[in-house]
Amino acid sequence: MHLRVLIADDELPIRQWMAFCLRGSGLDCELVGEAENGAQALELFRQTLPDVVITDIVMPLMDGLDFISEARKLGPDCCFVVMTCHEDFRYAYRAIEQSVFRYIVKYQTGEKELIAILRELDEKLTTQRQLAGMAHSYRHLKQERVIRELLESEGGADARQLGLQNSSFVAAALAGPGIRDEDKIAGVCGEWMSAFSLYRDGEQLLVFGNLEESPSRLISLSNLHSFASGLLACGELDVGVSDIFSGAAPLQLAARQAREALDGCFFAGGYKARLYYESPKGVDRALEQAAERLGEAIRQGREAQFLPLFESLLQAGEHATRCGSQSYRETVQNLLSQLSYYAAAKEVGGGLSQQELRAGLQKESKVQGFNKRSRAAAEALVSRLREEGGADTVAQVKRYVRQNFGAALSLDSIAEAVHLNPSYLSSLFKQKTGENLSTYLTAVRLQEAERLITSTSLRLSEVAKRVGYPNASYFSHIYKKYKGVSPAALRAGPPRE
Repeated sequence: MHLRVLIADDELPIRQWMAFCLRGSGLDCELVGEAENGAQALELFRQTLPDVVITDIVMPLMDGLDFISEARKLGPDCCFVVMTCHEDFRYAYRAIEQSVFRYIVKYQTGEKELIAILRELDEKLTTQRQLAGMAHSYRHLKQERVIRELLESEGGADARQLGLQNSSFVAAALAGPGIRDEDKIAGVCGEWMSAFSLYRDGEQLLVFGNLEESPSRLISLSNLHSFASGLLACGELDVGVSDIFSGAAPLQLAARQAREALDGCFFAGGYKARLYYESPKGVDRALEQAAERLGEAIRQGREAQFLPLFESLLQAGEHATRCGSQSYRETVQNLLSQLSYYAAAKEVGGGLSQQELRAGLQKESKVQGFNKRSRAAAEALVSRLREEGGADTVAQVKRYVRQNFGAALSLDSIAEAVHLNPSYLSSLFKQKTGENLSTYLTAVRLQEAERLITSTSLRLSEVAKRVGYPNASYFSHIYKKYKGVSPAALRAGPPRE
């Protein structure tokens, strides 16, 4: 183990020799301070709390044995080695009373002897810490089992069954990388609570405890805010805190409130602390409506609206004020599943499986990261739909144009009819056919116009109307531009010889 050593002796050469022995011991040692008198040694002890102290007895201001007596109050687990020139039994007896590890005489002790003592100390302290760790682990496991059973029980478990009081009882739920530092969290709990228990539940750490008694509800709430802020300062943490319970302190209700408050941190940027009594509750209507619109678009196959409506859903999520994270997560994941099933029905493959997608989304602890991953998944699905469904879309557009060319068609009206964005439709049509949609529409109209002119006696103004040109003059202009001959000349036929 790592030994932190403090040296106290009024003779500089002795201190230098002991420091030399430490460096050459081969042990994991750190010299945390050197003192030339007992008073200075006590101050250094207070600042460093070492594992081992090697001290002389006769020193100015405070002798070594009085120093040990005072230091014991600050660090009862520290080991002391008394190294002195005096073989007087009175000193040795007083040292024994102080339970020092060794009482050695300077001129009888060499480098090897001092290093041997340090090795003994290292073995002793290592064993002590291992045993203490095992005892702590046992107590911790036993307490965790009790808390788990109480939280899962159907009865009305309360704070007293954890050895806590029912007055000023609160619960806190913590999530984030910072929950690994339980010692720091316990330190904050100890500052604001008269008693507390910690319980690790998967990716969350639950705290149950009694706030220090306050003379008024206002002061109690102020302390609750300070407690939450203190936990937040422990590191990368989101914190949710329950109401303050007095009288009966239901364990399960307090835990549920803390978790609901923590749930609201999902929608906050960065790490936040939320109190249950301040948390909004209910259903976010804007989010609900966005989900309904997207679901309807998927059922009706309006592919052009998939991404815009999905983006509206994500934006509603980032501004949600009355929604829990679990409800929002499930809403988005269900709609992504619907998009995936829609793509599968059109035999569009590739991409992540549902299981992989859900696992990835579950890792995101904040709405911004969750939305970014969700957006990427939706864009990938829609992109594959467009790539593999482009030919069918163009065929559908051509069919619609051939059936409706006599109406006042435009890029916008055709796009609306086939549920596509106008600019996307224009780009897709050009990509798949090599010509603009407007050129194709004109070709269809003029082909039908040629048939009507050469096979019927309809007036040219009527022909123009039937092929979608309400103005005969404009029709004649377009016809001549593309065909090289006017409609009248076409009807008149070739000139006679």
